[in-house]
Order: sequence, then structure tokens, then C-alpha cells
Amino acid sequence: MPPARTSLHQILGHQRLWARNRGLELALPDHTRDWRDNLLLPLSDAAKTALATHPHQPLGESGKPADLSRLHSSLALVCNSLDPWSVQEAQTLADCVGAAAGASEVALAPVLEEGVEEGGDPVVAHALFTGKTARPTVLVASFAEPYDQPETRAVATESRDPEPLPGCALLEADQRAQPRRFASLGVAQLLACARASTRRHGERGFRLVYVWYDAADTIARQHRAEIDRFRMRVGGEVEFHSATWQQVIGQMRERVVAHRGVVLALTERYLRR
Repeated sequence: MPPARTSLHQILGHQRLWARNRGLELALPDHTRDWRDNLLLPLSDAAKTALATHPHQPLGESGKPADLSRLHSSLALVCNSLDPWSVQEAQTLADCVGAAAGASEVALAPVLEEGVEEGGDPVVAHALFTGKTARPTVLVASFAEPYDQPETRAVATESRDPEPLPGCALLEADQRAQPRRFASLGVAQLLACARASTRRHGERGFRLVYVWYDAADTIARQHRAEIDRFRMRVGGEVEFHSATWQQVIGQMRERVVAHRGVVLALTERYLRR
């Protein structure tokens, strides 16, 4: 089995074990019957409203399972790790993920930009950290994605005019010509968030943070190298920071005060294999 498939198999196996230990029935091999069963605590009202109006409908729609019910959903991981503390300890969360100094509020699933062109897709991040004296921090997350058939990773598309980030546009062109240079990193989503945030806040007027799951294998090492390569390519135009979920949840174990049992549940579910 190729390394990427092996890592994905291990991630899915651990998530199925978590569901089995909780006595959850699965509607599909990797989906809970109800998206609420996939969460460690019920969603806050703010998060529920954001997801109910999310353009990609992660709570499900007629005939389609909810993305939030996928055991290996990166959005579910974000909800489980950020939402329980989004009001009481938002500043601590900001410090744990590497948000810009002074961040004191966090919003889940923010729409950074509506579709500019007719039929264009909205740009949505996983979270947005803000504060009265802080530059906004846009958070993009992944979980199993780097290990899920990275050979099919979407290639960045042509950028719109006017182009606020010419260096990033050049990276997009290079990626179209050589898509294997970023085989496991979602460059298209990162660049879309960078472009939308630049239009709103100006060049380097925000921080872009990418949080990913380190499976500690060949693909993870490749992924880390791609993150470093991405940082080098966009660093002149975008302040980019990355961290692993292992680092973020480890920081949370040390620093958050409320819902200590949920922190332990996060560790048990996502970090212990």
C-alpha cells in the first residue's frame, strides 16, 4: 500500500475506533448518522449560525451526507478544538494556533469574500481571529487531506483581475505547469484566502495560518517540505505561519482552563494512535 494510503487508513481506523468506543452507529463507513454525534460538545449558537449559512452546506442537504458528520472532517476537527473555548478563552486559542498578537475573538467558518465573478465560488476559511488592536488571522486547516490520494490535489486556477498579489499569481502559474510540486498541500485554497484577505485588509495586513495533522511518515515529511516551499514563495506578500494539530492541542493541554475534559477528549481522539 502506498504511504499516503497507509496513513489515511490509520487515520480512518483510529476515528472508527473512537466512534465504536462511544457506541456510535455509522450511516456510512466514515460518517456518523447525525453530525452532532461527531462533536465533543454541542455547537455554540454563533458556530451553528455560521455553518447553517455556509455556502458549502456542511450540515448536509437533501440527498447528501453532512461534511460535519465525516469522522475525518477537518471542519469537525476545527469545531471540536476551537468552538468550546471560542468565547471564554479566545485569546488563549489565538496564542495556541499562532494568531497575530492581540487577537481576542474567534469566528468559525467565515466567508472572506463572496463570489466576485458571476458563478464564482465564495472564499471561506476555517476560522478568523480578530481583536481591537490585532491584525486579522485567517486559519486554514487540514486533517486527512494531505494523505487522501494527493495525486488528485486540485491545481490552482487562473486568478481574477485586478491581481493584488503578483508573486502569488506567479506561483499559481507554476503550479498549473508543474502540479506535482505541491502534491499534498492545498495551494489553491491557501492562495484564495490570501488574495481575498489582501483585498480586504491590504498587503501583509493579516496573518495566514495553516494547521495540519502530522502523521510522522514519508508523506508528512513531503508535506512539511511543501509548506516550507510555499512560505518561501509567498513570504514577500503574505505573512504565513504553520503549525501541526499536535502542537496546537499540546498547547491547549497546557493553557486552557475551561472544559478540561474536552481537552483530554481531543487528545484521545486525534493524537493517540
